[in-house]
Amino acid sequence: MKKNPDQREDHLAPTQIPSSNDNKEVEKAGLTDHELRNRLDMINKYSRTPEESFGIQKIQKEYMEELRKREEVRGKVALNYSMSVEKELLRAPYEQIQLGYESQDQELRDDITAKAKAHYNTNNSLSKDFRESKQPEPSLFKHSFDKAKYERAMDK
Repeated sequence: MKKNPDQREDHLAPTQIPSSNDNKEVEKAGLTDHELRNRLDMINKYSRTPEESFGIQKIQKEYMEELRKREEVRGKVALNYSMSVEKELLRAPYEQIQLGYESQDQELRDDITAKAKAHYNTNNSLSKDFRESKQPEPSLFKHSFDKAKYERAMDK
């Protein structure tokens, strides 16, 4: 940005500092299958209402169903791969196929983690709990503050 001769730089103006929260994309969890299942079980265990519990159970069921479907397909792929080895056809290295499976599974686990997190956050948030709790009137806050301030002044 070019400055005009009559413009001066304001050194006291606040500078915009980029924060790590500027990126709204959910960070990938990178959980293993076992860790994801434990996390879903823990969220289900500490659910406060049946609706929350059923939502997490639905997510768990969706995850297990998708794993089952993938294993069926992978069984067929393994059979076709072994047949291509016998016939000496061109094929990708088996390690490359395994890496593809691992990356697909990790994407699935990350998606399920994001769904579970979103479900948990919609049903369990501190601000929601704070609004629903019995809060005294704002005038009582002021009264308590003034009383504490007076008592502190008397102690000095």
